[in-house]
Amino acid sequence: MHDKPIARPGQYLSAHLVNVAQLAGVFARAIGFPLAGQLVGGGHDEGKVSQTFQHYIRSAAGITDPEDEEYVDAKGFRGKIDHSSAGAQRLWQAIMQERAPAQNVLFAQMLALCICSHHSGLIDCLGPWGEDLFKRRMEKPSEQTHIEEALEAFGDGFGASGEQLLPATMKEMRDRLAAMLRPEPSAYCDKCSLRPTKACRIHNPLAWFSLGLATRMLFSCLVDADHTDSADAEHPENAALRSHGTPPWRRLVERLEKRFMEFSGNRAIDAIRSEISAHCLARATGSKGVFTLTVPTGGGKTLAGLRFALHHAVHHSMSRIINVIPFTSIIDQNAQVAREILECGEEFGRVVLEHHSNLTPEKESPRTRLASECWDAPVIYTTMVQFLESLFRGGTRNARRMHRLAGAIIVFDEIQTLPVNCAHLFCNAVNFLVRECGASVVLCTATQPLLDRLARPELGVLSLDPRCELMPHRDAYFDKLERTEILDDTKPGGWSVTEIADLAIGELRRAGSCLVVVNTKRWARELYEECAARGIAEVRHLSTDMCAAHRLCVLDEMRAELKAGRPVLCVSTQLIEAGVDVSFGAAIRFVAGLDSIVQTAGRCNRNGESKDGRPGQVHVVNPDRENLSRLREIQTGREMTLRVLGDFRKEPDSLGGSLLHPKAMERYFTYAFFDRRDEMAYPVSAEDAGHGDTLFNLLSCNPLNPGNMHAPLALRQSFATAGEIFTVIDAPTCGVLVPYGEGKDLIAQLCGVFHPQQEKPLLRRAQRYSVNVFPNVLKGLQGAQALHETQKGSGVWYLDAQHYSGRFGLSVNEVEEMAVHIC
Repeated sequence: MHDKPIARPGQYLSAHLVNVAQLAGVFARAIGFPLAGQLVGGGHDEGKVSQTFQHYIRSAAGITDPEDEEYVDAKGFRGKIDHSSAGAQRLWQAIMQERAPAQNVLFAQMLALCICSHHSGLIDCLGPWGEDLFKRRMEKPSEQTHIEEALEAFGDGFGASGEQLLPATMKEMRDRLAAMLRPEPSAYCDKCSLRPTKACRIHNPLAWFSLGLATRMLFSCLVDADHTDSADAEHPENAALRSHGTPPWRRLVERLEKRFMEFSGNRAIDAIRSEISAHCLARATGSKGVFTLTVPTGGGKTLAGLRFALHHAVHHSMSRIINVIPFTSIIDQNAQVAREILECGEEFGRVVLEHHSNLTPEKESPRTRLASECWDAPVIYTTMVQFLESLFRGGTRNARRMHRLAGAIIVFDEIQTLPVNCAHLFCNAVNFLVRECGASVVLCTATQPLLDRLARPELGVLSLDPRCELMPHRDAYFDKLERTEILDDTKPGGWSVTEIADLAIGELRRAGSCLVVVNTKRWARELYEECAARGIAEVRHLSTDMCAAHRLCVLDEMRAELKAGRPVLCVSTQLIEAGVDVSFGAAIRFVAGLDSIVQTAGRCNRNGESKDGRPGQVHVVNPDRENLSRLREIQTGREMTLRVLGDFRKEPDSLGGSLLHPKAMERYFTYAFFDRRDEMAYPVSAEDAGHGDTLFNLLSCNPLNPGNMHAPLALRQSFATAGEIFTVIDAPTCGVLVPYGEGKDLIAQLCGVFHPQQEKPLLRRAQRYSVNVFPNVLKGLQGAQALHETQKGSGVWYLDAQHYSGRFGLSVNEVEEMAVHIC
């Protein structure tokens, strides 16, 4: 064997282990595990010392990730080189041979899991059918893990501190996790078959859930440290692109306050927005925790929330501000506002980082691409999808970012859009981030869900302090900012398309502009075509049959028309209603969840610009025919709203006298959450998990797993199984590239690429020009021969130009217009 083993071409293994140990220790300091971070970092690649690996890496120059490559030895053996098990086995055996206390066995399992999983993502402790996969990994034959060579190379020491690092780490973990190890017993465990046995020593699934998150948090530190050192060894110039030290919060605060001082709005609504912002400023120097910011639509909560976050960051020396937005359609506008204020004179992306799927090419640079991998920026704008996947999705790419949530201020915009099946997972994760990781969380919306009052509290609810609301006299602001009135225009038999068109055109003539929000793409197109057939040139269409670039173009056109005072009639699906900065004179909303109706009202008379000073009218109508069988969220919301409308007709005062009042929203969420209480722990099928279960169970004590009675484990989570199942948007869609604008040229380039490496950057740019298509539509397009592959066998499909309309996007049938509108 060579005297100096290498980790990869150009880097010695000893240097890599020292670097990763140091970096993982720094990252883990934010979560109270500096020694544990150092320990897993120093031992993660010990298997690379083996002759097998060294022969391979030296003979395969340029291969930087050998575990993902097949190795063929002199005898013809073909397989993958396992270099991640040796360090885990060595650590596990060192603790077990000392007959360690039960707590130390738990800590050893946490550490060993991080090491042996650092290439694959956290493995299952118990497999779906009860297999003890952790034990199997720890007992994997030495000729496959090369532990003997690791023992010979590294001896009994662990890292730079030698033999003392291991006992010191055990003490650190015992002190750090003491509260999780002594929880209050839970009623959830009363019927569990493990309760009377010694197999489970912590009778509270919430504690097990937190221990799982703590393991993933430490794992995140290791993965980020490993990837960072590997990338910097290959590209030393990366170091200059990374952030260093505490963000310049005071300088950023000065820039924001300067903007507030320069603002001189003279409308009544501007004074109210300033008042709301001042309340946020006043609360920013209080203690850390979970806060709610319940402000009516149009109340300026985006800037008010940013003001709170920046001053809170200064006061508590927070690590970063992470803004979590529900839809990519509003990230652009929110991030741009923050960038104009905070990034003046700075390098693009140095302060404000956008991380989502629809980034434009001009918003990407070597620095932003590097920062997106690990959320390395002071102020980040990302999506709920990215946030939840960093906590629960399998693999290493998403988990790498998780430790950046420690010590952060996390601001959730439009929190009511949280997927119902993620409710308990989300509440438990937020509680963990605040209690154990020093984070502060702000939940912003006009329609605050009752996350602290879920129907099954034993599965976890949000821990809210009585003073969590940032707005004193919250309800009073709903009276002050009541710029619209919601009219219950539902009727027996429902409204026909001609009747709804009549109402929309009438409101267009009366109020100067009108927004109609429907529940399905079929209704959006049918109503649009009905209005267009009547010669209404001002009508616009918005739906997810249009690619993101197309929708943004239409939105920009409408904003310009509305600002100029010209008439606009927009027919849209619900994509326009949450957070989009646009204002119509009147609105019509098909019956859906009351939170959605209130959000639509927020796009009406948004700035109090009504000419006669009267509230804008929002008509709630029920269509005469509507198929919501595939839209469970909307269908359930519709049913609960009809109940609230019935209550309001009987006793309006009990709901605050207005359907916009927080009391009406509380009634709605009470109904909705009780009705869907069994969906909130993320149910999974037997096909996915080996037995009917929930992700909450899989990520806590796994009580229904058939191996639970037999496996002598501390952690029993099925991390990998849960990570593979978890998805935020449960929609079996296929992305199809469409020939809109630049999309046409990108399709041509993708059809002409000769090497896979050329394809990746093109596909990133093309995401803005894709439409997600459901299986039934995909089948129709295939039957019409409207889909083509960019390369044979690539799996990347593009749409024939004759099936994409500049008016309403993708169509199974050929559209009349041959030329697609280009913005």
